[in-house]
Amino acid sequence: MRFKIFPLIVISFIVAINGFARKLPSNKVPTNTLFEINNQMELLDDSIQSENDFKSCIHSQKAHQLIQSDLKSLKRLEPYYQWEEIINVLETTSNMYCRQGMSNQLLKN
Repeated sequence: MRFKIFPLIVISFIVAINGFARKLPSNKVPTNTLFEINNQMELLDDSIQSENDFKSCIHSQKAHQLIQSDLKSLKRLEPYYQWEEIINVLETTSNMYCRQGMSNQLLKN
């Protein structure tokens, strides 16, 4: 049986992050990286809701990689985001869904 509370926490966290991104002032144009992070977070939200472990794995890893690769710039662009917490949630999400996604893929084959 799947642990049901964790996906709800992740979805809530993703919705909060995307809500902040939509409230950016007009003079604060997000970089391509921030745009792509938000895109990956929305895709992650969709894949968690649809219970697609494989896609949840991929989107959590991509978002994590994007943040890690440009963390210093992201901290300057969005200083009030808790980037370390976001990274931790994405690592946990990735660990959880990548194991399940790989297991599910192996079972299908």
